[in-house]
Amino acid sequence: MPDGALDFAEIRPFLRRRLTSLFGHRVADGPCPFVSSLYRHPTVAELRGALDFLGRHFRFVTLDEVAGHFALGRPLPDFPLFLSFDDGFRNMIDCVAPILREAGVPATFFITADAVDNRRLFYGLRRSYLIGRLRKDAERQALCEALREASVHAPEGRSLVDRAARTLEVDWQAVLAAERPFMTRAACRSLLDMGFGLGAHGVSHERFAELDEPSRTREVTASIDFMQDAFGLDRVAFAFPHSHRGVDRGWMNDRIADDARLSIFFGTGGFAPNDRALVHRVGLDRPVQDTGPFDIAEMISAAYRRARAKDTPSLPTR
Repeated sequence: MPDGALDFAEIRPFLRRRLTSLFGHRVADGPCPFVSSLYRHPTVAELRGALDFLGRHFRFVTLDEVAGHFALGRPLPDFPLFLSFDDGFRNMIDCVAPILREAGVPATFFITADAVDNRRLFYGLRRSYLIGRLRKDAERQALCEALREASVHAPEGRSLVDRAARTLEVDWQAVLAAERPFMTRAACRSLLDMGFGLGAHGVSHERFAELDEPSRTREVTASIDFMQDAFGLDRVAFAFPHSHRGVDRGWMNDRIADDARLSIFFGTGGFAPNDRALVHRVGLDRPVQDTGPFDIAEMISAAYRRARAKDTPSLPTR
């Protein structure tokens, strides 16, 4: 923590009336080839420790409570905290949900439609898997480094991923069948039966900044269709894949007004201002190169300080 910066004890009083939202993707003790080049996720012990800390300093709230607060003005308890996980990895049902149930913590899982039942592997996860394979190949380090630098949101980056897969003779459907990284529909229904929330996370996990407005609308509508058809949800919240950045707030309001099934959007702006259309979240994952301890208090505090440095309205300094 920088010298003179606000620590959690100083920041917490300012969070009494403000929603704190946290999100992750995966929790496990061992490495995962699909994300090991993307981020460091919490371990099981780190998640348990974080839940214990959060339970002592916050009140966990559900997706319905959050949506009701911003749509209808329903009150939230003091120190409200909303917890969610994106993408729909299988260890959500195998690992995370049992830990949350044991701790009595509500959470919402945002599901990417094409990943359910292990039907598709996104390009970012493909790249991470290939980097893991190439890292062990001394003769192909140039290709490995090129993949590290490539953007999977650009056509040339995806072409490089495809070329590397051909070089290594990787069959993605065979990988999906063998590894089964994502939840099945039955697993997602089990989360609902346990009392957890489900939300939409797109169909194809595309970054919305790369899509034109008609494509964005189709992606949201199709993911809501899937969540309703597969799980019978009446109202569906939508968490932007990758980031909300580049998406106009007016477009979000129009989508909510035009589709009564859509309750609210979730973004990745930390403690940026929330409103009727968009609720921001603080990420639990860290950069791969961050080998320090998992410190949930400092993660929340750092996000608050970043927002304060941007002169975010309504965030006092002391």
